Amino acid sequence: MIKLYIKFFQFKSLKMDHIKPFYPFSDNCSLKLDTLLEWWAEKNDDGSRLILVCDTLNTWCWAKDVTRLPQFVALQTWRYLRAPDPETGKGVGAFTDDWVRWNVDEDLESPWSDKERIVRAVYKVSQAWTDFSFRLPTLADMEAHWSANFPNFTKPLIRTMSLFHYSNICCCCEGLRNFVRRKRMQWLPPKVLDTGHGFKLVRS
Repeated sequence: MIKLYIKFFQFKSLKMDHIKPFYPFSDNCSLKLDTLLEWWAEKNDDGSRLILVCDTLNTWCWAKDVTRLPQFVALQTWRYLRAPDPETGKGVGAFTDDWVRWNVDEDLESPWSDKERIVRAVYKVSQAWTDFSFRLPTLADMEAHWSANFPNFTKPLIRTMSLFHYSNICCCCEGLRNFVRRKRMQWLPPKVLDTGHGFKLVRS
């Protein structure tokens, strides 16, 4: 049985300093990206991923830092393309509404590709992001399942079918595949990135 734990940090309606990349709080406290990563590292001992959804001003300043991280980290945020009209009420918080509606397949008032939008969706992933894979069944898992559901005389078939999957050739191919995936994400990132957790990241 596989247990999946998903952790979310969402920051909404906070103003981020656009010169120094941190969130200022009262009592001269601040929240930096490094602090978030330290909190996550304390609980992350299984190679899971951290996905940050930040609906705040100037969080896009973290984007470049995220791409340099060795961990599995993604950042979804936004930035203004032009100054907003105060009368429209489209400010901090509006991105979250659109992003959630888009992820549940609801129609948006203005599609992400609409040139009239004043908010541009931004996502960035760390350099190792594409190396991540969900846990696959081991040979022992497969044998246990086979023994529970098929006659014993068919058991040798499971070893035969798994020879290529667990061979050194496959390991070499996996290394090459990871390299190609990293470069493709670096040079040609998709407009929409499926996280595999039931929601997607978007850039516009």
